[in-house]
Amino acid sequence: DAYDTQREVQLEKTKRPMQQMLYHDRVRVDVSDTLAIPEGMPMALQVFCTTARPKLDDVFLEDQALHIEGVLYVTAFCLTADDRSPVISFMQPVPFSKLIDMPQAADNPNIEISCYLEQIKAELRGESELSFSALVILDISVTAQQEQAVLTNLTMGEEQTDELPQMALCFLQPGETLWDVGKRYRVRPESMEAMGDRMLIVVK
Repeated sequence: DAYDTQREVQLEKTKRPMQQMLYHDRVRVDVSDTLAIPEGMPMALQVFCTTARPKLDDVFLEDQALHIEGVLYVTAFCLTADDRSPVISFMQPVPFSKLIDMPQAADNPNIEISCYLEQIKAELRGESELSFSALVILDISVTAQQEQAVLTNLTMGEEQTDELPQMALCFLQPGETLWDVGKRYRVRPESMEAMGDRMLIVVK
């Protein structure tokens, strides 16, 4: 916005495509399951290491919600009582999903998601099962291209020299500032302040 105290100012605006942020957040996804130790492996005595690698399978917007589906590839390493195979390892995929409300969803949005594992814990349950719990973090950004009015040109009219009146009465709407009044009457805010008691401002 702009105005001048001695000239009429005309602002020209043009609609331009701009990226608007619709959603940005860091989302936690809790994943837990019980994994069966494959048959034919030696009996596990203790879990000494568990890792996991998250991978997104599908991301889409539907019914004003963001649907996220992925798989957590869990790999477990266990100690056994078998001297010939003191360590066993196995990997199993575990699906996970997340639903995020998105009432401001637009057509053909740009969705960017980075996915990583923050923590994982596992323990044996009997001789043939392993239970685990993991925390997956999703960094989500959703943007859309929308047209917005942008200032592209400013035209100045002919110079006018109006003196300040001896007294002024001004009616302000709630929320209006001296800037708004100055633009309406082409008077600098500091000039209005200098008038002191000669300027009466009434708030409607």
